[in-house]
Amino acid sequence: MKIYMYGKKGCGKCDNAEKKLSKVFEVPYRKIDLEDVNPPPADWKECGMAKAMALYSDTETLPVIGIDLEDGGGIAVLTYPAAMKMLKRILK
Repeated sequence: MKIYMYGKKGCGKCDNAEKKLSKVFEVPYRKIDLEDVNPPPADWKECGMAKAMALYSDTETLPVIGIDLEDGGGIAVLTYPAAMKMLKRILK
């Protein structure tokens, strides 16, 4: 499983998401700052960045979390609350 956390500097909810990912769920993740993506990472398609940018621009909600179960189904890019529910269900 690969997890991506899309956020930005100074975002309190992003800081909380990082703590939850590392201390509660104890899963490795990759942090991508949406304000510092020029140029975008070389793997921008694989890491779900386009989906994250679209969700963020539509909802203006951060953080956005990408979860790739590596089962061939692609990456699920979700709002923070939805991602936490999904991780809780997956990691039981």
